[in-house]
Amino acid sequence: MERVISWIDDVERIFVEQILNPLLWIIVLLGILLEHLGARTLRDVPNFSETDLLVREVAIIEGVLIFSVLAAFIWHSYKEERTGALLAETNSLKLWTAILLIIFTIGVAFSITLAVIDLSHILTILQRTLFILLTVSMIPTVYLFLRPKRSSVLVSSLAMTFAIALYVGFEFLITWASSLGGDSAFFARLNDVYFWNNVFPGLARSELWVTIYNPWFSWYLVMYLLMNGTLLGVLLLKELILSRGIR
Repeated sequence: MERVISWIDDVERIFVEQILNPLLWIIVLLGILLEHLGARTLRDVPNFSETDLLVREVAIIEGVLIFSVLAAFIWHSYKEERTGALLAETNSLKLWTAILLIIFTIGVAFSITLAVIDLSHILTILQRTLFILLTVSMIPTVYLFLRPKRSSVLVSSLAMTFAIALYVGFEFLITWASSLGGDSAFFARLNDVYFWNNVFPGLARSELWVTIYNPWFSWYLVMYLLMNGTLLGVLLLKELILSRGIR
């Protein structure tokens, strides 16, 4: 029981440190400002459609979440170095838990903000935010798996670069798969979740699913949870091996 309480205390300490992270506050406040400016554009620009606003709202959330992950790891490294501790002393699972708590808290905060700004599309925004959160969750998991316990800034940067590249590749693969087949194709309703079909119009479908209904939503949710569970299992295996002194 004491080990569980100690583990929770360590996660709480990292979480509180991140709450005081000025980089996170700058990113979140900038994101909220951009969301308000987008809503204002819809009111002031006659030809600006609600669909374009929805795309931008979700893209801003995704950008905020990605930069928040980067800011969280940068701040944690800074705090560890400043206190004279080694980053290697922090258990990866504790850090992973705290980072996920941070990005999910930010996701909820943006959902509440957008509920005030754009209530008419709140279900669509909530669904897309959930899938994006579950995709962004890949980044800290892959990064912590790839990063050695004692690593230089260069090695850590390379690990983060690979984690983000894998994340981008996964999104692009899902968007490409969603552009194939007819209305009943498995991935079809994920075509508008990510921004790639706006970057590459050839990947965009003619159909627009503003809301993803069951059973599709449940199947997608299970798919994303299994993906994250698998990555977490690999990270757990790494920690187990290292804890037993196997290199």
